[in-house]
Amino acid sequence: MYSLLVRLTKMNRRDFMKLSGLTGLALVLGKFGSGCDERDDGNPQNTVQEKKLSDFPYFLANANNEFDGYVIVGDSAPGSDVVGAIDVITGIQNTGIVIPSDLAKLASEVASLDKHAILFGRNSTYAPGEANPFLDYEQIPVLNAGEGYLALEEQNGLYRIIVSGFEALDVRKAGRVLSEHCADSTKYDLAGRKVLVQGTSLTDLSTQVLE
Repeated sequence: MYSLLVRLTKMNRRDFMKLSGLTGLALVLGKFGSGCDERDDGNPQNTVQEKKLSDFPYFLANANNEFDGYVIVGDSAPGSDVVGAIDVITGIQNTGIVIPSDLAKLASEVASLDKHAILFGRNSTYAPGEANPFLDYEQIPVLNAGEGYLALEEQNGLYRIIVSGFEALDVRKAGRVLSEHCADSTKYDLAGRKVLVQGTSLTDLSTQVLE
């Protein structure tokens, strides 16, 4: 998986667009491992309790244990957003949830959020020209430099996971927390629906539950 990430970070935007609207990324993942171990604490998706980010990603799977949604990045997203999205997809895959081939989408490829969705990137306030337009409709708090943000929203039985941040690296930090949560559900405090992610790099991350 590391070699795949290195190659992706060296690609320019045109090369990313050649990946068939990112849908090919989900297919590529089946050939790589990430070292993310399967969780052994059971599947909480059938409980009646309000879901929290700590329950991620099991409530996004259907009865056949298939991921029932999309991972969406902006059409002009920076390469780090794409790499961060791959981190999250790989983490989901290694919990045993089946990843469909049409999982990854550009924002322009999704007419409406009629499935569960992981919205990756920044809104127009933080990233004019590189924004994920779906995030313009979400209430993202004021963030400071170095801060990432995770949120879980629900509407009509559909869940939206927001993975955002002040800068592109901060978005990737938030995605890394979700990915590592798949391997070790006790590593970060995600016992809420809105979580602030802090750290100077991808290796010294911490979380603060906002609500």
